[in-house]
Amino acid sequence: MLRTVLAVALATALLATALPVVDSARTTHAERTVENELRHLDSAATRLADASDPVPRDAPGARREHAVVLPQASWGTAPLAALRVPPPGSDEAISYRVTGGNWTTFHTRSPVPVVGPPGGLTLRDGGRHRLVLTFQRRAGRAVVVVRRPDV
Repeated sequence: MLRTVLAVALATALLATALPVVDSARTTHAERTVENELRHLDSAATRLADASDPVPRDAPGARREHAVVLPQASWGTAPLAALRVPPPGSDEAISYRVTGGNWTTFHTRSPVPVVGPPGGLTLRDGGRHRLVLTFQRRAGRAVVVVRRPDV
């Protein structure tokens, strides 16, 4: 009986020690996943801007479909809490937060700003998201607009 109690106590102590480490690893893994997806999105925006001319907002112009796969809750990955692409004219950058983590800013390397539609774009769920990138001229400035395909 004493061995059983001792084994349970030891197992509980080991689990209590390991859980914060596992939770931190889940958050770190999810943050790296989001960063990687945003780098791919940034590359797609750069290729679009390099190969096209910006068009007025309502004119059909260059567009590219792009999919991002954002983290969902699993044993090894924390879920995405939110990803925000700021509206045109905003001084903000793309930002995201993974559950259990802090808000992180992602600065694009694209030669033109990468923005969302008016009002911005917020993704709150993990999984696969289809996005459309268009190269437009907004307020006399060339921008790559990221939006959902149904908008």
